[in-house]
Amino acid sequence: MPALALGTATLPPVDSKIVVNPDAHADHVLPALQNTLKNLMLEYLDLYLVHMPVSSKHNGKFEYPPKKEDVLPMDMKSVWAAMEECQSIGLTKSIGVSNFSCKKIADVLAFVKITPAVNQVELNPLRQQKKLVEFCKPNGILVVAFSPLGRAGTSWGSNNVMESKVLNAFANAKRKSVA
Repeated sequence: MPALALGTATLPPVDSKIVVNPDAHADHVLPALQNTLKNLMLEYLDLYLVHMPVSSKHNGKFEYPPKKEDVLPMDMKSVWAAMEECQSIGLTKSIGVSNFSCKKIADVLAFVKITPAVNQVELNPLRQQKKLVEFCKPNGILVVAFSPLGRAGTSWGSNNVMESKVLNAFANAKRKSVA
């Protein structure tokens, strides 16, 4: 995706996600995007993603992670139709998914009019997800990595990538950092 040009300044591509609670319901997708655009003072996003293939009970407030008893299966067909509408009216250039397995992507591909441009997943040297990458490739879905250096500093992550003996030996041999 090309960078946006504003006068002499160049901005990187801008993306956002619909969150599990409260926006992962078909009737919340467009208003959530409109609110994001307003908050970012933009006319459109480069990429809009479904954060994960689940919804939660709509209680009018953001809770992450949602309470286990509030998690619901997502009506992906109607949510994806709302995502397609966002793209067709020009509020986002591309739409995609995040944290979707091969099975979930196959389910989506069975009914989409617009194929997801991206599946954003945790991808790093210790979590390569080769099966998922190979599934997405022939379907024209770009796999985009989040947490390429691991998830150190998060409540659910670790330093395993940065502390990997193999990666450190390689980095040391090249006189580079693991990062």
